[in-house]
Amino acid sequence: MRVHLSGDLEAGQFANLLLNLGNGNHPICGEPGSISIQQFGSTVTTTEAHINAVFPHFAINCSYPEWLAERAILAPLNDRVASINKQMIEMMPGNSTTFMSIDSTLVEEETVHYPIEFLNSVDVAGLPSHRLTIKIGMPVKIMRSLTPPRIMNGTRCIVTKISQNTVIVRIASGPYKG
Repeated sequence: MRVHLSGDLEAGQFANLLLNLGNGNHPICGEPGSISIQQFGSTVTTTEAHINAVFPHFAINCSYPEWLAERAILAPLNDRVASINKQMIEMMPGNSTTFMSIDSTLVEEETVHYPIEFLNSVDVAGLPSHRLTIKIGMPVKIMRSLTPPRIMNGTRCIVTKISQNTVIVRIASGPYKG
């Protein structure tokens, strides 16, 4: 894991805590294998507070692609990610566009056993959701690159144009930024 240090004292302390944790030098809290999360920074009690901590003054700063590309909220479960994404999309100015995947079975006779509605409802870790809602100016991450080496899996981009079947993005990080 990389921690970007930009002269921020708390980031340096966090980096040292992570290093100690990885080396097994962090004090154990309670049972073996447990640590105290409070030692790793401040805690928030609501999703809104979490969004405001990571994206302060979002309404003003969301028009700066570099500012957006420097920030991310990580969550362990897809439903939590979907909830945070929905809130963030609603906070961004402009109209949203929703794209939906085309789901089908490989064997046509299996359609009886796996209705399209069921396939659309399945949310599997590591696969994108059936429904993708985006706005112009929104940061996105490339899940599967079809044009390496310039755009790799995980490349962060900013949506610049949306048409009926195409999304145009600008690379926001890495050596091919811009």
